[in-house]
Amino acid sequence: MGRRRIKPIETRYSGYRFRSRLEARWAVFFDALGLEYSYEPEGYDLGAGVGAYRPDFYLPAQSGFRGGYGEIKPREPLALERRRCEALAEGLRQDVYVFYGPLSIPSYETPYVNPGIIFLGTGGWDDDHYWCACHLCGAVGIEFLGWEARLACRCDHSRCPERRCTEMAAPDLRDAFLAAREARFERAS
Repeated sequence: MGRRRIKPIETRYSGYRFRSRLEARWAVFFDALGLEYSYEPEGYDLGAGVGAYRPDFYLPAQSGFRGGYGEIKPREPLALERRRCEALAEGLRQDVYVFYGPLSIPSYETPYVNPGIIFLGTGGWDDDHYWCACHLCGAVGIEFLGWEARLACRCDHSRCPERRCTEMAAPDLRDAFLAAREARFERAS
């Protein structure tokens, strides 16, 4: 007997009709951080073997965040899902972030747990990217190992104490994760 597939619940939030509660929770997260986004702005034909694809979010470059496409998955992406994201990044010359698993609040004790983020730039995959915030200006983004010094905020991080080079447990990020986890929604009809 095969596994029973659980159907996601379509959800209304902020004028959008999201295909799942998990997507709506990520929208709450982005809103809590003040990040602009578009939900499913456009579909693309990615060619043979991959087909048509409509990424979940487009996040423009803004205040420390480099921007790109965001794809939401309840679990680590399958091979076809990875190929679609690779084709999207390559074809559009844009970064793609795959957010998977439940939204959990990162901490210094357990920074490398959910939510998982896979970064895909035009150079390939990298699993070691995390949300981080600049402790000087508050800008947020996703950087390798959560190193705030790599944010596009233009702050001078050259004299930051080492404990500040990974600011993934910043209060604004913790509050955004908490808001997303605790959000209550109306079911889309």
